[in-house]
Amino acid sequence: RATFIVETDEGTFRRAGIDGFGEAETIAYCERLFRGHLDGHRLLANRSSWQRFRTVRCASWHHGRVVLLGDAAHTAHFSVGSGTKMAMEDGLALSQALDRFPGDVEAALVAYEDERRPRVEHIQAMAGTSFDWWAGFRRWTAWPPERFSFHFLTRSQFRYDTLATRDPGYVAAVEGAADLDVRERLIAVEPAGGDLDELARLAGGHPLALTRLLPVSEDGRVSVEDGRLEDYAGLARRLPLGAQLGHAGPRGACRPRRLGLDRPLPAGEAWPLLAASALPYGPGSAIARAMDAAEMERVREDFASAARRASELGFRFLQLHFGHGYLLATFLSPLTNHRADAYGGPLANRMRFPLAVLDAARAAFTGELAVAISVCDWQAGGLSEADALAAARLLRDHGADFVMALGGQTTPRAVPPYGRCFQAVLAGKVETEAGVPAIAAGGVGGLEDARTILLAGRASRCLLDAVRPA
Repeated sequence: RATFIVETDEGTFRRAGIDGFGEAETIAYCERLFRGHLDGHRLLANRSSWQRFRTVRCASWHHGRVVLLGDAAHTAHFSVGSGTKMAMEDGLALSQALDRFPGDVEAALVAYEDERRPRVEHIQAMAGTSFDWWAGFRRWTAWPPERFSFHFLTRSQFRYDTLATRDPGYVAAVEGAADLDVRERLIAVEPAGGDLDELARLAGGHPLALTRLLPVSEDGRVSVEDGRLEDYAGLARRLPLGAQLGHAGPRGACRPRRLGLDRPLPAGEAWPLLAASALPYGPGSAIARAMDAAEMERVREDFASAARRASELGFRFLQLHFGHGYLLATFLSPLTNHRADAYGGPLANRMRFPLAVLDAARAAFTGELAVAISVCDWQAGGLSEADALAAARLLRDHGADFVMALGGQTTPRAVPPYGRCFQAVLAGKVETEAGVPAIAAGGVGGLEDARTILLAGRASRCLLDAVRPA
């Protein structure tokens, strides 16, 4: 005998009428549905019922002399096949901890949890990604089989290099079917310190290199050390450069980042800050002024003027930064947009000013244009997934060729799951669910990471963290 698991999305579940079935009706329905797989065998009921999978997490795994192991302490979606293994490893670790601390049960239980919790949380993170893949299964079924299978295999821990080692023939078939020159889809970025020689080297080894974030106006600076478009005039005419333009908004008037992140200047050295609503970016930050119509028009023209200069200076690519808590991001997220006028409330209102800025920049710049947005705030009460995908579609409809999928930094209270390719899942949602060409960024450490993302169809481009030519 074996366990037979039937999983479906809620829409299909309700349309099929299964939600009204009892156990016997459910078994009979599944026997009819899967008769080709059952080969004449029956399904046996064992308190069989439809359930939503629950991920169990516990703040503590013991109380007094009572200790939790396996599913009592933690669960991970069954698609990664790890439940029994985790329980057995818990038991082994507990036994070893008791041996190490004879006579001191409390110390043993603390040591057991200290050893096992990081490993379990890693598996739970992978299982969460796998669960999300299965929840969106219908989105991938029309894909070519090579892309579908590669997308499936790389949904959590496997990468291009791992699969290439295990089955080089399979990976060669995936690459052949994709007919994709991965190196031509890579984007480098100028180091945070602003090293033009390093940027020139990067541009010589990549099809495109982006500048660091450049302010569209004096009051749009993050710090006094921010660069200017004109600093790159000589490079832009002879190398494949893209300019990143933005307005710092409530994250402005700070000390240089080499002295710490988001450390405000002394009051006598700072300049007035702007935002969607009168809020500080973080503790110690000055309260930004809620923008009025005249300020919106001025900032819109600042973006248009900067985009026009970028085109005239020879930049081949332009990215507008609407994420990470900068000025335009404060309009997108309900965490930072508390307005009660035509620029606050529903998404259409919150997007009104960002889209006006995009329209102006798009009209002024002749090359390809991307917009970076925080697809997920990684904070309770932040931008919903539905709104994020709708925002990506609106940006595309207003002329954006790409959307760079970022996450967090809308406020300092965000808790991003930093790690290798940690925002690739956000790019995948923009690319495959919103249908908008996405740029994956964040933890993309080199060519192997980029191959994993691009061959799986999670993005159309990759921004590399690494500063060496691929």
